[in-house]
Amino acid sequence: KKMKMNLTKVGIASLLALSTIGTYSCKKKGCTDPEALNYSEKAKKDDNSCEYADETDPATTENVSGFILTNTTWSNDKIYILNGKVVVESGATLKIEAGTIIKGSEGT
Repeated sequence: KKMKMNLTKVGIASLLALSTIGTYSCKKKGCTDPEALNYSEKAKKDDNSCEYADETDPATTENVSGFILTNTTWSNDKIYILNGKVVVESGATLKIEAGTIIKGSEGT
């Protein structure tokens, strides 16, 4: 009877250990910040791997203000910083690709 009791305890402890390991190991790690370049919707736990565009680099940012007079596309490989009012004129189209980051500068 004592042997059966010990086997039962070992079995229960094993199940608890496996369920705990399964719970924690299923959490996919990755970048969980939607503003990061390498954001992953599937990531459930942040692993500090997020990468951000350099907002001072003119190759990755575009300052925008005033009127958009012609058909324009804002791509998701740049950060667009609004420096005041931006107006799309009648007859012009502004296409914004999915994942494009648009920010307003302070005081505008």
